[in-house]
Amino acid sequence: MNMNDYENKLKELGIAFIKAEHPDLRTPAEVQSYLGLTLADGLSTMIMKIDDRFIAVIRRDDCRLDFKKLKKELKCKSIRMANDEEFEKITGMPIGAARVYNPNLKTYLDNKLFEKEFLTGGTGSFICSFRYKTEDLKKIPVSEICDITEDFSKKEKIVFSGIQPSGNLHIGNYIGAVRQWAAGQDEGLNIFCVVDMHAITVSQDPKTLAQRTKEIAAILLAAGIDPQKSLLFVQSHNPDHANLGWVLNCYLSMGQMSRMTQYKEKSEGKESVSVGLFDYPALMAADILLYDTTEVPVGEDQKQHVELTRDVAERFNAKYGETFVLPEPVVPKVGGRVMSLVDPTKKMSKSDANPNGAIGLLEDPKIARKKIMSAVTDSGNEVKLDWKNKPGISNLLEIYSQISGEQYSGGNNYGEFKLAVADVVEKFLINFQQKYKEISESGKLESVLEIGAKRSYEISHRKLLEVYDKVGFVRL
Repeated sequence: MNMNDYENKLKELGIAFIKAEHPDLRTPAEVQSYLGLTLADGLSTMIMKIDDRFIAVIRRDDCRLDFKKLKKELKCKSIRMANDEEFEKITGMPIGAARVYNPNLKTYLDNKLFEKEFLTGGTGSFICSFRYKTEDLKKIPVSEICDITEDFSKKEKIVFSGIQPSGNLHIGNYIGAVRQWAAGQDEGLNIFCVVDMHAITVSQDPKTLAQRTKEIAAILLAAGIDPQKSLLFVQSHNPDHANLGWVLNCYLSMGQMSRMTQYKEKSEGKESVSVGLFDYPALMAADILLYDTTEVPVGEDQKQHVELTRDVAERFNAKYGETFVLPEPVVPKVGGRVMSLVDPTKKMSKSDANPNGAIGLLEDPKIARKKIMSAVTDSGNEVKLDWKNKPGISNLLEIYSQISGEQYSGGNNYGEFKLAVADVVEKFLINFQQKYKEISESGKLESVLEIGAKRSYEISHRKLLEVYDKVGFVRL
């Protein structure tokens, strides 16, 4: 169905629209920016596979699909987004150009669409969009209205997770944090931020920083972070973080900042450290407080910073009235800490001086295998979990069980045990790196980050303006 046929079909169905022409724009964020729209002014049509059939789902762009609601509504066992090949085959259109009318599919219309009189959506073309009269969307044949989304700004549980693009992410990061972030996406709003502004508190090579920022984002997607369910963006793409960070600086004391353990550790033995290194907990507090965050997944070494965030939030609330939600630090109960392979009494670290201590997620699987085989154990002859007396063996047992999902059931021979761990790690890295490669080469990463930044700004800027009003800044 070409553009003329599509327009005629909409008129035949009685669906009113206004045509808006624009340059070749491939993403909703580009269209919205060019037309001067917000997320709440746009709609998206998604093609999804439920059990053994495909459907179309239309939602407003400032709302997220609630997959639990969707499964309940459709009474299905499985549900997923159509892949690129399926989308193009079913719709006859390129990715990113979905129409509201798809004659061969049942269409589910989220009820929040009808809170707006008009919404702008796709037409099958990258050079024009239609401003649809939402009430008329009810005239789409074989369609059903249902409650299947949640407003990004109205979540009871909001989880903020930040990760620095410095050093190489390792399997400890994956086990202790990233994998658990992905698993928790169906519960509340999850916000994932690549905190590149935190990274420059120490000297960075610009090209390397840019490369690693994209690398971290692609790793998060490969690990299962779904931009349809969650927000994924780069910190420096949203100016609200730095702006609120400055305000919070004025409600924190030098004494509070100087007591931060990480500052003491990172500045120890150095002739000169940046003010940013001293001050970055204020920016971290801003990251968290901008979104009314309720939970912050952290390691034990970061809990102190969340407590500082709570402190400054309480101080601000006491002075100006209820403004910030007090977040809770959440330390993973399982797999929260993977230790160094060369010194199992220390946490596996991106900055370990000995490269054999950590296994990077993008590391050559064969080299990773060698590291496992040469990992420190002990002089005993029993494979059992005993962190006090057998930290090396316990660490390898933890890695084996967390990656394989099973408990080791082999014998007590250390050589055979290490081979089993090496096999599991090597297989995992091969599969993970294949997903990473597909994402990195797809050309869609920048679009995902752009949309994530726009959505994050829609939420954060309301909070920043509230703060500005309370401290007495003049609005234009």
